Amino acid sequence: MRHIQELSKGVYYRSFEGGNCGAVVDNERALLIDTPFLPSEAHEWRRELEELGVKVFHSIVNTDYHPEHILGNAVFMPAAVWSNESAAKQIARYKLSLPEQVANLAHEVDPRLAETLGEIEVITPQFSVEDRVTLYWPGYEIQLFHLGGHTPASLGVFLPREGIMFTGDIISVREPPAMVQSDSRGWLGALAKIKNLEPKLLVPGINEPCSLEYIEPIERYITELRMQVIEMFKAGASRRECVEKINLEGYFGEEQSARARRRQREAIERIYAEVRIELRRKQE
Repeated sequence: MRHIQELSKGVYYRSFEGGNCGAVVDNERALLIDTPFLPSEAHEWRRELEELGVKVFHSIVNTDYHPEHILGNAVFMPAAVWSNESAAKQIARYKLSLPEQVANLAHEVDPRLAETLGEIEVITPQFSVEDRVTLYWPGYEIQLFHLGGHTPASLGVFLPREGIMFTGDIISVREPPAMVQSDSRGWLGALAKIKNLEPKLLVPGINEPCSLEYIEPIERYITELRMQVIEMFKAGASRRECVEKINLEGYFGEEQSARARRRQREAIERIYAEVRIELRRKQE
């Protein structure tokens, strides 16, 4: 059974179906990092925080624009919602495409989501993090960083005194990263930025908190994929040939699962598209 966990005084995280959610609680108010995508779980998260003494949900930071991070926002209104500008544009589109987005997500994660579609209100962010924003609360310094990589809008939330960083899906634990909308070079840059901050504890988008050691296999995986795709592309290989011939094992321990195989295929396809653009630009 999943329970709320206190990582440091007033800093919490909780694992839900769509991934991890965080909260910084100070003087009866809370800043949330992502929200559960199932309405029932969003209400459950609100009740748990209220039991801790939270009376005001001051802010929500969405680490990216994917539905599993943002669909629970409405349960905590009237909170101020922070994102990168590109996330706000994508979230605004969800108001038109939400049924399709939710159907795809429900198929992969939880069929109950489709049943609760009518309860979901998509909240457009009000505040933008273009590079870095620091929020000063009486008990906390909360730094919001634009990281990119996983999506153009990916953010991290760092508490320097506590040494805790909520990374969203930039960090993956025991499975390949989700790269279908990624910028692989930007992802490597985001990992370098996280390492430079030297956090003691990372809270990824899914699975348990981890140390900086978990960055190294992600770096090697993305770097190796890029090297192999570049080599095959220069040799005239098609995207399909790259997908069929490249197979990386031993990085995360679950490469043979259907989910992991799909993620590797998506990563190769995405990197192939990047490499094609990169090499053509060099020839111009």
